[in-house]
Amino acid sequence: MAPNGYTYYESYMMNLDPNDANTPAFLMVHGLTKPFSFNAPADGRQYMVQFTTNLFSPFRDIGQGVDVGHEIDVNTNAQGFFRVRFYDAVAENEHVTVSATPGAGSFTNPAGITVTLHVSGVNVITSTYAVAGGAPAGFTNGQQITIGTGWTNGQSALLTLYGRTKTGITSDKQYRYTYVEPSGVAMTHVGGTHHWVSDEGQVFINSAGYPEGASTEAYVVYCINPPCEGAWPLIPMERIPDWENGDWWHKDLGILPNGTVLQFAVMMRDGFGTEFWDNNNGPDYTVTIQSGGGGSGGGDKPYSTNPTKGKRGTMTIDGSPSGWTDEHLIALDMANDDPRSLGDNWTMHEAPIDLTHMWAAWDDNNLYIAWQYVDVTDIIDPANAGSAGGGKISNNDGILQWIVLDTIASQGATSDMWAKKSSWTGPNKPDYQIYLAGSLWQGYISRAVGGVFPVDDGGVNYNTIAAAGITVAKGSTFGGTSLWGVGDADHRKNGDAPNRNFLAEGHSTARDSFYEMSIPLSYLNITAAQLDSGAGVGIMIGGGSTSSMDSIPHDETTLDTPGVESYNSSFEWGDSDIFTTPFARIGH
Repeated sequence: MAPNGYTYYESYMMNLDPNDANTPAFLMVHGLTKPFSFNAPADGRQYMVQFTTNLFSPFRDIGQGVDVGHEIDVNTNAQGFFRVRFYDAVAENEHVTVSATPGAGSFTNPAGITVTLHVSGVNVITSTYAVAGGAPAGFTNGQQITIGTGWTNGQSALLTLYGRTKTGITSDKQYRYTYVEPSGVAMTHVGGTHHWVSDEGQVFINSAGYPEGASTEAYVVYCINPPCEGAWPLIPMERIPDWENGDWWHKDLGILPNGTVLQFAVMMRDGFGTEFWDNNNGPDYTVTIQSGGGGSGGGDKPYSTNPTKGKRGTMTIDGSPSGWTDEHLIALDMANDDPRSLGDNWTMHEAPIDLTHMWAAWDDNNLYIAWQYVDVTDIIDPANAGSAGGGKISNNDGILQWIVLDTIASQGATSDMWAKKSSWTGPNKPDYQIYLAGSLWQGYISRAVGGVFPVDDGGVNYNTIAAAGITVAKGSTFGGTSLWGVGDADHRKNGDAPNRNFLAEGHSTARDSFYEMSIPLSYLNITAAQLDSGAGVGIMIGGGSTSSMDSIPHDETTLDTPGVESYNSSFEWGDSDIFTTPFARIGH
């Protein structure tokens, strides 16, 4: 401790003389009759408060930017360090991200591999690609190119992508692709088999062959309303070129009537003609199309969307998971699939933003939702358990979490209401977005109008959650009956994932953060009949700050930027996230 009452490191960070006890840093004390103030140039600038619990951790923005002459309501009892920074809404939102899918790996088609190029951002003026050191060529978002036509066995090349904004912000990515003759790789197994059922009862099946580049054919073998006599139909599956960590195949079996029971297995062949089967270790996979349209679609382990569609009933919002059961469970996400262990990352000193469960219920007046964050650092990396546990989300003023609701088909907004780096371009677009601080010291909701989320409109479509009649509570507890995940984020797509039962391994659930909320149906402009009939609503929840670190249902966009800052914090804190995964459904 230095003579001025701070550590020498803190004195250095605050530009103080550690030996001068007469010039301490400004101390902000709760209950002051006059707010702390400072002079600042107006000229259209805005300012934002940042907060950290200690100077060894990065500062996080709190709330929104405000104009000169306006008060910034800190509204927190947490002790720590605050600073005010200039907020340039235009410049800070200027960004560019380039990527390609599939993101690298081997392929077996002699005609080459089709690669989709992606570019997104604000004020992007340049986006180019080059193959094998060739001359750069411009591309637009979604453009497809073919790489590797006529290559010989083992031949590879590097795809280089580059993007630039008007002010010079750049992004570049490189992906290596290798051609492997089909006969050159032998399969080992089939894994990752899962299915999804739409609200209309349309059945989709996905499965992967391992290792990547080995499978040359894939089939679904199925029976409708077993027992079925004779040979089951053998239906070819289609390759999914954008998915990594295995050769992923899929099949759309079409819409099946309510009450239909589908029993299926998956068979694949490699270039040697060897067959490999996944029949769920013997009993085959079974799907039942639920009455009222659609089906559950999800299993009892992650990743799973809609193991149920929620349950009618009134819930008490008090921060306790009492009353929430597996009959309310609408989504499961893997534990420890957050970016702290993505690629070469190992940032276990940071508290994880790791969503695992989402539940739903409703009655005549309210929609009820609950969701779960976990921190399994105590099992994964005990040496960092203390540091990670000290910053858990339910105690954090700076971490933000969002909830988006799709209440009107084919409408809604695509961009984040606070201009954060999240957007939704998949089958669901949010008609409402809610932002909450991890500690719940602030909360706002916006209703999309004309495809845009308004803010500060005098309470017409943008309100505090209290003004909207929304109640929320939290607790340091765990509400699930199981907690399955992986030991490393990179293992999330392995055939045996999830392979870690963290409750059985002794995880302390006191490290976890449970949330629950009630929302008046009238504020969402929906009725209980809409939920009872099966029309329902869609929902997705995410957490992070400028960018999202995890979501439920799971979306790979929160794990597409490996690497860390110089201070060992994941790049995922600041990248752009484009969500395409279907939302979980509530109502049946």
